[in-house]
Amino acid sequence: MSMRSEMERLITTALHCNPQQMDYGMVTGTSITFKHKFVSAPCIILTPLAASGTPTATVVSKDKDDDGYYTGATIAAAGCDSVDWIALGTGIGTSE
Repeated sequence: MSMRSEMERLITTALHCNPQQMDYGMVTGTSITFKHKFVSAPCIILTPLAASGTPTATVVSKDKDDDGYYTGATIAAAGCDSVDWIALGTGIGTSE
């Protein structure tokens, strides 16, 4: 089976089964890398952490690889030491 046919089969199976995946982590920079390859844009929840003040964090973009899978996100944060994140969506495998 060709690589393209195999990928199309995996996508069809994923969409049919709707395997919801949850990735999470902590970032101090502006780049998040997911553990799963998401078929469609995942919901990303950010929690900026700081000892004081009013920290903010927003999603700038949901990043795709060359095959069209969502594999990460770019964020902008201000007034915080780190950002906890959660990504929820339909995932088909690991990106590692």
